[in-house]
Amino acid sequence: MSTQRKDNIKGKGKDKAIVLVEGEEVREAPKERTGNLAKPVNPVLNPAQLRILQGNTPDYAKKQRQGKGGKTFTYVPHGYVTDQLNSAFGWDWDLVIDPIDGEGKLFSLQLEKAINDKSIEVATHRYVAIAGHLVVKVHGEKGIIATITKWGFGSQEWLPTMEFGDALKAARSDLVKCCAYQLGIALDLYWNDTAEFQKHEDFKERKAKEKAESERLAKEFSANSIPSNPVILISRAKAEYDIDISTLAVLAKCDEEGLLALDQKRIKEIWETIQKTNSSDG
Repeated sequence: MSTQRKDNIKGKGKDKAIVLVEGEEVREAPKERTGNLAKPVNPVLNPAQLRILQGNTPDYAKKQRQGKGGKTFTYVPHGYVTDQLNSAFGWDWDLVIDPIDGEGKLFSLQLEKAINDKSIEVATHRYVAIAGHLVVKVHGEKGIIATITKWGFGSQEWLPTMEFGDALKAARSDLVKCCAYQLGIALDLYWNDTAEFQKHEDFKERKAKEKAESERLAKEFSANSIPSNPVILISRAKAEYDIDISTLAVLAKCDEEGLLALDQKRIKEIWETIQKTNSSDG
């Protein structure tokens, strides 16, 4: 489900609105991206804050968990995210829980029933979901110079061994991470631009190789070229002159297996003989 929100950056005397369109959320990517401190154009944040928000996640903060489909996902604990927010904004930030439906409820509890191939219910999974927004205040020499707000959602499976309050706290931690990655914290675990760039480069390299191979084969099979190996000789003799492999073996004065052992000099002699013979016939 796609959502659209406005992320507001409020400064003294003016409001700026940046519209973000969010599609299906991809929680983690398996590899790191390359941080680029020159990429953001933002006169509000200072270089120290940008280093915190745009830097790669350190290895010590990365944890792994098993996900659906047997996949392993990399994530960061909420303690790391909270520490980064404190470091970047000096504890002057707030997470606000918003009503998740029209009735003013602050959480949603969903049940998901697992059915086996005999249509028998074998398990019921309970999920807690919350919505909210993260508000960070940016300080300058003269006090607060801007306020940045990011919205998101958090969820947690309410396990049978877990108290409901713990499930809510886990969902809140997920919400913090969901909002914080929009500021850049642990964004390398959600999006891997290095891998995407490498995928593009691999695609270009593959297409270049395919083009080169196509040009090589076109040249190989041109009328004026000499076959470069026994396999090409056999293929072209059949395709261009309708000479089958047994006839070609007689012409080469060897058995069919011996054709595959022909060297380049002998291939050239046989090919020139075929061309002369067919030219005379014409």
